[in-house]
Amino acid sequence: MFEVLRRHECVPPRQGNTFAECVDRWLAFKGRNWEPGTLLQVGVIARRWKERLGAIRLDEVRPLDVQGLYEERDDGTRAPATVNLDRRYFRAFWKWALERELAEHNPTAAWPRKRGGGKRVYLQIPREDQELIERQLKPRYLRWLLFIVATGLRQGESRKIIWRWISVAGVLQFPWEARKQKREHRMALPRRVVEALGPRGAEEDLVFPDIPKTRQSLNRVLKRAGRKAGLDYWRTISSHQFRRTWYGRMRRAGTPTEACQNIGGWKSRSIMETHYWSPISDEECRSYLERI
Repeated sequence: MFEVLRRHECVPPRQGNTFAECVDRWLAFKGRNWEPGTLLQVGVIARRWKERLGAIRLDEVRPLDVQGLYEERDDGTRAPATVNLDRRYFRAFWKWALERELAEHNPTAAWPRKRGGGKRVYLQIPREDQELIERQLKPRYLRWLLFIVATGLRQGESRKIIWRWISVAGVLQFPWEARKQKREHRMALPRRVVEALGPRGAEEDLVFPDIPKTRQSLNRVLKRAGRKAGLDYWRTISSHQFRRTWYGRMRRAGTPTEACQNIGGWKSRSIMETHYWSPISDEECRSYLERI
């Protein structure tokens, strides 16, 4: 560690822009290819960077400065995934600065990723709890939730859907550039979903124009509905939890693994089975054990 610090300290400082100015240039350059929600999220993270390091010239930022920034965020109240998200974008910024020759060293190289204490387990949402949540939602949110529960799509993908992608026969065709995996995806929608969508709009209109523009705002709507419904686990409710619930229901319905992967749009089977597994409810566990 001391050798790394000495090596960076031997780099002569260059006259150049401040750290805050370079971060703004990075956001303007990278933000053109980001979703609005991602740009908003990274902007909040970058604001914290600038509050601590903003006045320093970029090439004068040292590993000890990075250590202070990391320790400020890693105060024991945040999950490892949240801490690593901050660090990932911070490393991405320095990689961009090196490529543009705005800096001669990378002060983040000395600090590894934070290791987690174990995988968090997400319970599936029972159908009766789902009905309680639906009663607390406004019609514009209810229409979207019924679609998500029936199709298992990601909230980011559902936000992009326009009417042109849904044929008259009820087949949804995602173009490759609209998906996380950069692959085309085709899904024949259930009839009940097509009926719930209602009358078709203009070809280029969004199917769900009224839902919040960011994942965080949408999750707050769902958590608020869960709290009003009296669910004790309302703090863990999120839009992605309904995707996990969809996968669990498909498996319990006897759907083959290959079909789940194809319909859900997962790139690999290992991701689907590792990250979307969730335990069964206590009632279901007891019913299975009582059979033997």
